[in-house]
Amino acid sequence: MTHGVEPCESPWTSHLRGIKTIGDIARMVRVGAQALSGLGDDPVEVACRRIEAAWDAIYIPSESECRLLLEFVEVALAYANEWFRTKKAFLGTIFSGTINIPPAFPFCVTGLSGVGKSALRRALERLFTPPASTIAVSDEYEPFPWIPMRSALIENGPQSTLVFAALAGPGSKLKQTMVECRGSMYRSGACFAVLDEMQFLTHGEDARAMAARLLLSAASLGTPLAYFCNFSMVYKMLKLPHESRQRLLARLRLVTPCSPRDPLWAEYLQELQAAVPGLFAFNLVDWATELWNYSAGLKRNLQQLLKESFRASRRAGETSVSWSTVESTYLHTDYFSTREEVEQLLAHAMGNTKIKRDLMCPFASPSNNEYQAALRSLLQQRFGKAVEDSVLNEAEKKELAKIKSDLSPVPVAQRRRADPRPRTAGAAAPAEPADAISEMKSVALVKAAYSLLQPKSKPRNPSSVKRG
Repeated sequence: MTHGVEPCESPWTSHLRGIKTIGDIARMVRVGAQALSGLGDDPVEVACRRIEAAWDAIYIPSESECRLLLEFVEVALAYANEWFRTKKAFLGTIFSGTINIPPAFPFCVTGLSGVGKSALRRALERLFTPPASTIAVSDEYEPFPWIPMRSALIENGPQSTLVFAALAGPGSKLKQTMVECRGSMYRSGACFAVLDEMQFLTHGEDARAMAARLLLSAASLGTPLAYFCNFSMVYKMLKLPHESRQRLLARLRLVTPCSPRDPLWAEYLQELQAAVPGLFAFNLVDWATELWNYSAGLKRNLQQLLKESFRASRRAGETSVSWSTVESTYLHTDYFSTREEVEQLLAHAMGNTKIKRDLMCPFASPSNNEYQAALRSLLQQRFGKAVEDSVLNEAEKKELAKIKSDLSPVPVAQRRRADPRPRTAGAAAPAEPADAISEMKSVALVKAAYSLLQPKSKPRNPSSVKRG
């Protein structure tokens, strides 16, 4: 995937021209773990703060996130090629007295709370970090500041003048008009802007009108814009008048969790564990499915669960966190609110419509369908396990486990050790006989379940049969 615009030799686009593929994006934004030390010597709350900061810094981008980031880069490059094409044209615009840039149609980046939208915004900031802080345009003038991307957090205040001041950049006055902000952004080479923490605008009766005014004002600056918000904000936007709704929701982009079987989920768990050496008495990757189940795949939920498990372990005098502590923490009151939302998401995926609106995607999306399918699969596994526990005796459970084990594909690492054939770097692994295995599993497990669930003998006295 490459840029759809012809690059120019403008200095304002030098940091963007080399970004051409999602592979480029992944290499530039990925942030691995930095191992902490001395956690055992810290008071528990000090240790929790350090763990939270270390985990928040980790970013393992998915392919869909890389595609979205590349789209933002392409939009910014197209804008910069038009408005910062040459130094002469830049100076001509600066001294013309007016900067007439047409309004932009903003991107609306939405997803469940805790899915990683703010982490995506921080990744975007890393992409747009310029190689220098200023650009020399002419010997006659001092170098101009160079800040290619601007971010404004709505938690600092929803008033448009405060948002304009944040977008205008360092050194601007506390309150800015739209014209002043547009001039400041242009002089410093801004080619992309982001509004985040939009949930602070969802409270109150006039929240919808306030959000619309703010976003339409920001779009009027002309700089390509993306605003990050939860589902609740999108629902409010859907009630706007047609013209405003068309402008503010014309470019919807959804961020969803990866599936529990996605290698990125295992990689993320590895990085979490690498950040806190010795903190867990078990391998997080070995419990990848269960951890996804307990968090609905949402990284903020996962971090909360593991951090609360650490608190519980320390207060119990334990030096490391066991899996049994994680399981008990999931049922503890400290995780109650999050657990309720996780269970609602699972129930909704199975067709239960009684769910909070901020947990429901407001629009149809293939990526949301995939997430719902992952939730259903996990719930079906839990249901199947509960059925096994309730109706099978120990001998029958062992027999069923043996059938599953015999028909399971060989793990990748084990298969590689068993296959001595050399492969060139980057070559794909041998294809899996997935369809055949799936069919064998289906037939064998159905036969086994049917056989195991049949009554061993007809009860002599119907009244002696235990009723469910």
